[in-house]
Amino acid sequence: MKKAVTYRNTWFSPEVIREALAVMDDLAKQRHSKVIEKLKDDKQKEVQLISMHIGSRTVDTGSELWSYDSDNDFFYDYRAKGFKADRAMYNMHHSIQAEGGGSFELDIDYLYRNFTLSIKAPSRSEIQAISEIFERSAA
Repeated sequence: MKKAVTYRNTWFSPEVIREALAVMDDLAKQRHSKVIEKLKDDKQKEVQLISMHIGSRTVDTGSELWSYDSDNDFFYDYRAKGFKADRAMYNMHHSIQAEGGGSFELDIDYLYRNFTLSIKAPSRSEIQAISEIFERSAA
């Protein structure tokens, strides 16, 4: 299941984004625990339970394009450029490859003062838990 929303003339602080990432991480860990519990008795199943992948972290100022290896570096420039950046992109992915698992994705695309958020999760309630952080901050 996936939700995408665009917030016009909006910039979310690194703290808001980090809070959403922490909630997504907690939800993935909760789902991971449930999958472990289910598989406890089935010793035949071999499964990769969680993998984390960051697809991209970039900030574009029009004259420079920076790609980052760490969240700290990305959020430093994202904060410094703020509303003045032409574009900033961030992607985080959690995947649980097992029955009852699923994947979580948080994609952020800040483009010319518009902030597009895309959230993928196994259930509506998990999507809403992440989305509420941005909704609360935008209000």
